[in-house]
Amino acid sequence: MSWFLRCPTCHHRCDLPMLLPAGSVGVEVGVMHGNYSRELLSRWPDKLRMLHLVDPWRDSLDYSFTGMFTGFHHQDHAHNHKVAMEAVEPFADRCRVWRERSSWELAERIGPVDLVYIDGNHAFQHVAHDMNVWWEHLRPGGVLAGHDLFTLDYPGVTEAIVLFAHERRRPVCIV
Repeated sequence: MSWFLRCPTCHHRCDLPMLLPAGSVGVEVGVMHGNYSRELLSRWPDKLRMLHLVDPWRDSLDYSFTGMFTGFHHQDHAHNHKVAMEAVEPFADRCRVWRERSSWELAERIGPVDLVYIDGNHAFQHVAHDMNVWWEHLRPGGVLAGHDLFTLDYPGVTEAIVLFAHERRRPVCIV
């Protein structure tokens, strides 16, 4: 099995909703400024009926911005939250904000989804946790996607995705 494939349909992460049926429900784990949320909601009104935004907007003692070149990086979470809310305000009827960490309980409250985009805590254990939680809530034919694969700054992301794909015998499509 070839583990890594070029996605024949999508050429950019903003194209991912092309893979979804109309009226889909999505989850973005790790929102920061809401730029990607705004892109998805503005470009795909027919595809994304609802986008759940999951981000605690607070520091975590085990947050991994500790890649080879980055070191620890503190965020101004109050500012990031404000900027994100302004970015998605025009789409308030099509998004729901969950100011908490990704968890089994939250996934149960949200229910089945068609798209999951993971860009939260980049430490291996968090990426692995997020993928396992949301994989269980992904509808058949849904898309599990993420950011920062194969970058030297975030080896935990790559490690978690490769392990996840190997355990489930699924290929990883690269956009």
